[in-house]
Amino acid sequence: MESLHTSLENYHMDTVRQIAEHIGINFPTYQVRKAQLVRAVEERIQEHAKSETYIQSLTGAERGAMGVILKKGSPLQQHDIVLPLLLARLLPVTGADPGALASAGQTVLHGLLRKGLIVNLTPPRGGTKRTLDTIITVGLPPQVANKLPRDLLPFPDPKAETHVADAPPIVETGDVERFIRRIFLFWAELLQGPAKQLKAGGMYKRDVRRVGESLGLDIKEHEDELRWMYSVLKSMNLVEIKQREIYARDDGTVMRFWDASPVQQVDEALRAYRRWEEPLEVEEQSLHHYTYYSHGPSYRPEPELRSEVVQLLPKLAKTDWTPFSLFMALLNGGTPGRFLYSASALQTLERNLRWYYSQKANDFQAAIGELERDVALQILEEMQRFGFISLGYEKGKDKEAARALTALQVSPIARALYQDEPLPKEESAWQIVLQPDFQILAMGPVPLSVLAQLEQAAEREKVGKGVIEYRLTRKSVYQAFQRDLTEDRLREFLDEITEQPLPQNVARSLEEWGAQHERIVIRRDICIIQVDDAEILEMLLNDDEIHLDLNRLDDRTAWTPSAKAAKVRERLWELAYMPTVSHGPENDLPRSVQWDDDVLRPRHPLPSLYVTGTMRRIADEVDGHWELTSDSVDTAATLGMDVPDIIALLERMTGESMSAEWEKRLKAWGKHFGEGEYARMLLLRMDSAEALEELRGADRRLHRWLRPLVKESGMAVVNEKHWDEVQDRLAEWGVDIKEDRWW
Repeated sequence: MESLHTSLENYHMDTVRQIAEHIGINFPTYQVRKAQLVRAVEERIQEHAKSETYIQSLTGAERGAMGVILKKGSPLQQHDIVLPLLLARLLPVTGADPGALASAGQTVLHGLLRKGLIVNLTPPRGGTKRTLDTIITVGLPPQVANKLPRDLLPFPDPKAETHVADAPPIVETGDVERFIRRIFLFWAELLQGPAKQLKAGGMYKRDVRRVGESLGLDIKEHEDELRWMYSVLKSMNLVEIKQREIYARDDGTVMRFWDASPVQQVDEALRAYRRWEEPLEVEEQSLHHYTYYSHGPSYRPEPELRSEVVQLLPKLAKTDWTPFSLFMALLNGGTPGRFLYSASALQTLERNLRWYYSQKANDFQAAIGELERDVALQILEEMQRFGFISLGYEKGKDKEAARALTALQVSPIARALYQDEPLPKEESAWQIVLQPDFQILAMGPVPLSVLAQLEQAAEREKVGKGVIEYRLTRKSVYQAFQRDLTEDRLREFLDEITEQPLPQNVARSLEEWGAQHERIVIRRDICIIQVDDAEILEMLLNDDEIHLDLNRLDDRTAWTPSAKAAKVRERLWELAYMPTVSHGPENDLPRSVQWDDDVLRPRHPLPSLYVTGTMRRIADEVDGHWELTSDSVDTAATLGMDVPDIIALLERMTGESMSAEWEKRLKAWGKHFGEGEYARMLLLRMDSAEALEELRGADRRLHRWLRPLVKESGMAVVNEKHWDEVQDRLAEWGVDIKEDRWW
C-alpha cells in the first residue's frame, strides 16, 4: 500500500484543493504550490486520524466503511466495502431503488475521500493524475491506519432482520415439489420409451408431443415449457444420450434422488441450476452508444450468473421478504455492472467510454445498471418457475402499466435447507388401489419413490388431476423382470403400497408370468452373496434396509445387482458382519483345501463359490467335505478333464505335491493308460529282408499270410491257423523251416 504522501502527490491539483478546503485548509489559489499544499493536507489528515473526537463525528456509515477497510486490508474495491454496510443496515434499503443504493454507497466513500481518511487508487482516465470522479478501488494509507482509534471503528455487524414490513400486493409463489413432480413425469415417459435427439441437441417435436400428451399438456400451448423441462432433466443428469437416442437414467443414483426428502431434492436441483447453460436475453446493444467499440467484452457465462444468484439465497433465507433493491445491491455490491461483467471486462468498458468520461459516466452506469436488473429479473423468474423463490410485485398505476418487482422471498423448503431446520410436516393422504382388472390408481401426493417403482413395473395410462392411472400387463411385468425385479419382490412391493392382499386373479397372473419368464434366466453384472448359516440369510432377506436388494438362490446364497453391492456391504458392517470379497478363481483357488486322511476339507469355514464349483467337478460333496471316488474322477474325465489336469488342479488347491499312492489311484480311476489287446501269433525270420520281400512278391498267398514285423528286419508275423499252409508254400519254394530259438 502506497504512503499518504505518494497518494496525495498522485492526485490532480484540483482534487488536493478540494480535500484541503473540506478539512479547513485555505491557501490563496494563485500563491500555493502543490508540494506545499500536499504537506499541509498530509499533516491535517494525520491529526484528524488520531483524534477520537473527530472520528466520533463521522457518520455511522463512514465509521463502518473504515472498519471494513481496517479488517479486510487495502486496497479494496468499492463493492467489498458497500456490501457489509448494506448487511448492517448502515445504508438505506427499504423503498430505495438499486440506483439510489449505489449512489448512497458512493456518497459514503466520497465523504471519506474528501476528508482524506482514505485515498482513491483507481487508475486515472484521460490523464496521468487521479481524481475523485471515478471510484473503483480505495485504500487506507499506513500513516492513517496506524493512528486511528480502532476501538471506535469495529467491523459492522450484519443484521438479519432487514425485511419488507408488509407482503407485496401481488405475489407469485413457487412450488418446488410441483416442479420436481413435473420433471419426474417427464423422466418417467422417457423411461417408457426413448426419444430422438436433434443435431442441435434438442428433442424431436414428435417426441415432445408424445411427452406432452402423456402429461396432459397441449404442445401448441406448452411446447416451450416441455422443452424447458427437458433442459432441466439434462442439467440434473437424469437422462443420457446414446447414439442420438435420449434415455431416462434408472440407475441407483437417480432412484436415490426420487427417494430423497424434498429438502435433499431441492439441494440437488439448486446444484444443477447453477450448471444450467440455457441462454439469457442480454441486450448489450444498449451499452454500445456509450463506448468507442460496437462490440465490447462479453458478459459472464450464464452458469456463473445463475450461480452468483444462488449464492445469495442463504442470506435471503434469514429474512421474510427481501426488497429487490437490496437484492441488487447484494448482487453487485453497490457497483452497477459488477454482477453482469467480470472486473476486467467492466474496467475495459469504462475505459472505452466516448467523449470525456465524467460527462458520460453517470449515463453509462444507469444503462449498465438497467441491463443488469433485466438479467437478474430473468434469473429470478426462472427460479420462481423452479419453485425456489416467490416474487412480489406492486400494482401498476393503471391497467396498462407493467407490474414492478419489489421484493422476493425464499421458498419454505429452500429456507429449511439453508437454515438447517426441519421442514414442517404436512400430513398429505395418498392411496394406491390395485383393482382386479389390473388397473392401479395412484391417488393424492404419492411419494416419487413409489411412483418411480410403479413406472418400472406398470404401464402409465393417464395423468389426471390428483390421480395417475397405471395398468399391470404381461409386457410391463416382463420389463420389470428385465430390470432385476423378481416376482416375489414385485408382489411384496404391491402388497406394501396398497396395504391390501393382491386380488386372486392378479396374483395368479403374476405367478404365471414369472414362471414363463424365468424358464431360462441370464443375469448380468450381479454379485453373489454367500453365508454359512441359513438363518443369517433369512434375517438379511427380511432386513428393512436391503431386503429389496437381495434375491434368494438357495438357503445360503442370494444375488444382488452390482450397483447395490456397496450398499449391502455397508449394511453387513452395520450388523457386525465382516464380509470377505472374492476376487476370482485366480486368487480363490490356491491353497483353498487340505488333505484330511483320504478326504479334502476347505481351509476356510465358508469356501468361495469358485472353490465349491471347482471341487464339485472332480469330487463328491459329503457333509462339508469332498471325497475323490472312481465315479467322480471318471465323470470329470468324461467332461474333458485329463488325469494330469486333475492332479495339477489338486496340487494347486492344496499347495502340496500329490502322493504316489493317490497319483496311481487317480490314473487308474481315470483310465490314464487306456486299454490293451493281445492275440496269439507265430514269428517267422528269414535270412534277409530281401528274401522275405521277394517271396511275398512272388506268391500271392504268402503276401497275404506273411506280415512284416519291422521294416528291413526279415521277420514276419503269421496267423496260427494258416501256419500249415504257409509251411507247404515255403517248402514248394525250397525254404527249410527250423523251430530253434534265435533270441
